[in-house]
Amino acid sequence: MPRRIYPKPPIVEALMEFRFMSAVDARSLAEQLRDRLGERYDAPVTQFDLFQLQATAHAGGGMSTAATRQPDMFFLSSASGHRRIGCGSSVLTIHTLAPYPGWESFVEQAADAIAALPASVAEAQVGVLAIRYIDLIRLPLGEAIVDYIPIVPPCPAAMPPHITNYQYLTQTQDPDDGTTVQLMVAMAPSPTEEDHALWLDLALTKRVNGMSFLELAWLPEMEILHGRLRDIFETSITDAARELFQ
Repeated sequence: MPRRIYPKPPIVEALMEFRFMSAVDARSLAEQLRDRLGERYDAPVTQFDLFQLQATAHAGGGMSTAATRQPDMFFLSSASGHRRIGCGSSVLTIHTLAPYPGWESFVEQAADAIAALPASVAEAQVGVLAIRYIDLIRLPLGEAIVDYIPIVPPCPAAMPPHITNYQYLTQTQDPDDGTTVQLMVAMAPSPTEEDHALWLDLALTKRVNGMSFLELAWLPEMEILHGRLRDIFETSITDAARELFQ
């Protein structure tokens, strides 16, 4: 399918994900990347914690609970907030937020971040690659949604025909290479009441057991995932929707 480049792409956020086959020190990784990329990621590092609740049943009856909190992800961010790097114990994520700079710029951002990895992480093996794009499409009020998005789920005949809100999740898997595709579509009235907000959240995941960060070994596989993602997006919209991105 020919590649389309839109003047006003609906992309709110795009991210690449690299899952390690063995754990790393997320805090140390974030600190080392900040030391090496501080000029581009000059906002304070933010930390997201994971909360876990454990319940214990006692032999004599009754139950007790205990909550634990531990660091889950550390994020480096540019001052504008348009670029981010996420560091977890088993994952590295590269984010670009609207306005979307284009695929080539996004790849360059990822390559720069990976080139700055400390040797202990750069030499680690990658087990899973993933790519995810979140799009926000604003649809005119009073027009049929199916004219813009042909994947609207059908309604029972007894329901009123005017759809004001819906959401659904579809997940499929390629039997040949194991790539998993997850598409979430959700619509809700816009806060301005001037249009409808339609969200498309599309993610592709592929196991690549033993892939290296070195010498851009990850890039050909990520290019393939991006191409498949783009094709799925284009077959999820109509020409009327494409006009909204001009």
